[in-house]
Amino acid sequence: MLAEDVTSPIDLPPWDNSAMDGYAVRAVDVRDRNGVELRVIETVAAGAFPQRPLGAGEATRIFTGAPLPRGADSVIRQEDTEPTDGSPPPSTGSA
Repeated sequence: MLAEDVTSPIDLPPWDNSAMDGYAVRAVDVRDRNGVELRVIETVAAGAFPQRPLGAGEATRIFTGAPLPRGADSVIRQEDTEPTDGSPPPSTGSA
């Protein structure tokens, strides 16, 4: 049996992306296990790119495969979130 390491000269995809539908956030903003409220500043579907970097207290609605916005270092699963504006929880697979 022959084996050797295989490497690529490029990253694919060339950006950090979300592996699930949810909210891109800064981990420092969501450390409170009792819950936090963040302002959603935009929605980024797969195939689209974020237009705004995340600031303190902000989140970006993000779908599977979409690039993370600048400033985000975590994604919270949509199933682990709850809207505070009275709207129904987001459904999987819709943008």
